[in-house]
Amino acid sequence: MPTGKVKMFNDEKGFGFIKPDDGSADVFFHVTALREGDEIARDKAVSFEVGVDPKSGKSKAVSVDLV
Repeated sequence: MPTGKVKMFNDEKGFGFIKPDDGSADVFFHVTALREGDEIARDKAVSFEVGVDPKSGKSKAVSVDLV
């Protein structure tokens, strides 16, 4: 499972971006991908799974966990 750090998170809109540790492109995530109870903030280390958004066809994190 890839790992990275939260690059930014917008509490009001419920989305953010993860900067992968492998240097690949930033990954979008929505608050619904977080495990219940996880508090996400900038620079927190996370592991994540990448999937495809059925609406847009773009890649996004479908599961995000704090490490």
